[in-house]
Amino acid sequence: MKDLIYKWFYNYTASFLQNDDSSPYALKYQHTLRVAQNAKKIAIKSNFPEADINLAETIGLLHDCGRFQQFAQYGTFNDRLSEDHAELSARLISSEKLLSKLNKTDSDIIIKAVAFHNKKALPTAELTDRELKFVRIVRDADKVDIYHVMANQLKKPQIDHKTLFLNQSEEVAFSAPILDAIKNQHIANIEDMKTEVDFRMIQLSWVFDINFPASLELIKTQGNLNYLIDVLPAKELVKDELNIIKKQIDYEK
Repeated sequence: MKDLIYKWFYNYTASFLQNDDSSPYALKYQHTLRVAQNAKKIAIKSNFPEADINLAETIGLLHDCGRFQQFAQYGTFNDRLSEDHAELSARLISSEKLLSKLNKTDSDIIIKAVAFHNKKALPTAELTDRELKFVRIVRDADKVDIYHVMANQLKKPQIDHKTLFLNQSEEVAFSAPILDAIKNQHIANIEDMKTEVDFRMIQLSWVFDINFPASLELIKTQGNLNYLIDVLPAKELVKDELNIIKKQIDYEK
């Protein structure tokens, strides 16, 4: 089943991809493949059985499939200026009948993991323990690769600020609610975002929602989080908050 979904993904995304491998579509395509592999690595390191490893990888592959339609229709990856990309992805999976050959339990897990992967807070009362496990693994796998994407883009001579930072102001000003969230070791709210540096701090705050020790180890090994902290503009203004983030990522579960 996993192979069939990979085949669908390659065919579906082919119509969006351009010759320029740095296009927004190409960046999301590459991101998606890496998230699938991250999910697989985390599942293996967490001693999942083979069937669950394949399920985790499949969810990683499908988690952002709606992103291509989102950018084609709205010209942005900013959910606030378009629509929720996770829910768009879940609807696409259903409309394409990708999971028709799976049992209902696994099908429901995939749909729910995709639909909830970007939510600040999970509706834990609505999910079984098994469903929560897979929602959390794709959330981790996604965060690991977003740190990778951001670090790689920032290392380039020219940055596409519009796409990378969701059209946020380049003014170096930090919003107080975002800093307060980090001080309290919480994920910051995207609704409080006003500037590019706010967007960066929100992403850094994601370390407070890492669910698997294997995910934490991937973040530490890759070193992208530390790079993002090092290149943050005016980082001296938020050194206390950055120290809290550093302490969290060094924490051994």
